[in-house]
Amino acid sequence: MMKLSLDLLVRTALELQNREGLDAVTTRRLAEQLKVTSPALYRHVPSKEALFGHMVAFILAEALAAMRPCDDWEDWLAEYARTFRNGLLAYRDSVRMMLVGLPSPRTSNELVPAVFEPLTGWGFSHAEAVAAEGVLASFVLGWVGYEQNPALRPILASMFDIDAQFERNTRMIVTGLRQELGLPEARRTERTA
Repeated sequence: MMKLSLDLLVRTALELQNREGLDAVTTRRLAEQLKVTSPALYRHVPSKEALFGHMVAFILAEALAAMRPCDDWEDWLAEYARTFRNGLLAYRDSVRMMLVGLPSPRTSNELVPAVFEPLTGWGFSHAEAVAAEGVLASFVLGWVGYEQNPALRPILASMFDIDAQFERNTRMIVTGLRQELGLPEARRTERTA
């Protein structure tokens, strides 16, 4: 029998969520799957909302690890939106989970600063980095919320190419951020293959 850890608990909860949906993620079901008692789970997470927060951190960490290197802040913000979206889409009901989850210490102390660091490195103030990430994350969460809604996704797909429209909307947001924050247009550099 494996020793129960936070990582094992989070991975098991995400697998259960992907198979059966967020509503299936209960302490009773997790305890059954992990072959432990429900109180053993509470040694690692004090509540279901805290567990969801750790699950969110796992998804965010995966998304940040999947980002490709970028030459400038505009490209980085677009890549962040893209990988954040893909990370959320990889897990059923992920937007619902994010809306009810409590921020984990990993999210607050490691992941959020990892999002702001490249932007401040390109000359954003901390407040500008917070504003840029907040606008983009809100857009991505709303967009993926529509995509994860089984009734809305076919309607969206009948109106436009979902992926192409996501890219277009992301570019519009980045352009708007540049104008609103008074930032210069990023200088594009040739990439080597």
